[in-house]
Amino acid sequence: MEDADGPDTAGLGHDAGVKKPPPLLAPVVWGIEQIVSRATGRPATVRWDTGTLSALRGRIERLTVGITEVQIGGLLLDRVVLKVRDAQLKPGLTPRLVSGPVRAQATVSQTAIDAWVGASSLPFRLELTEGGLRTTAGIGSLRVFHILTALTVQEGWIRLRPVEAVGRSIPDVLRAAFTGNLPLPALPEDAELIDVEHREGSMVARVALSDLDESLDGRVADRLRARLDAVDDS
Repeated sequence: MEDADGPDTAGLGHDAGVKKPPPLLAPVVWGIEQIVSRATGRPATVRWDTGTLSALRGRIERLTVGITEVQIGGLLLDRVVLKVRDAQLKPGLTPRLVSGPVRAQATVSQTAIDAWVGASSLPFRLELTEGGLRTTAGIGSLRVFHILTALTVQEGWIRLRPVEAVGRSIPDVLRAAFTGNLPLPALPEDAELIDVEHREGSMVARVALSDLDESLDGRVADRLRARLDAVDDS
């Protein structure tokens, strides 16, 4: 899978035989791995890619962090990939981790969607298809109608927007009923949903985040965990 920044399985550097980052880059790679792992409670995989001159300056041109089975707001994300541009440590009494643009890519499966819909007691089922989210409602196994919906973002909330009904136009009353916020956590203020890729049985959402500027003191992982908890509670 590729996006504007390339595939999410970035190599371990320009030399495929290199197993460890150079000494100047090791603190950045190790620090990010530890921070993300502590904050999410999940093991993180960190990969890097940079040029020789950047490495000598302690700068990583591209950093990719992968985490699996992350739960946010009651929804289990199969995989989250963070892509960080131009990461480096700023020396000082308390070093700071700074970077350029940050992108997040989250993959969710049909199984996770079904579990979340059931826990949320929503009166319909969301089916992940290549054309979008197919919303179905009915009694038991009897499906009364099917509506293809798309995801949009309004004021930080993820919303369903009806696109079409199977074989017919959507009555205004149904369009209104199925247009609204999903009970998912609101996106952070510094986050912007930039793309949603619909697949059969899964969905990939890509989010743009603000640049990093984080003090690497003993509380950095706790601050990140608090941000995730705030999203869960929103």
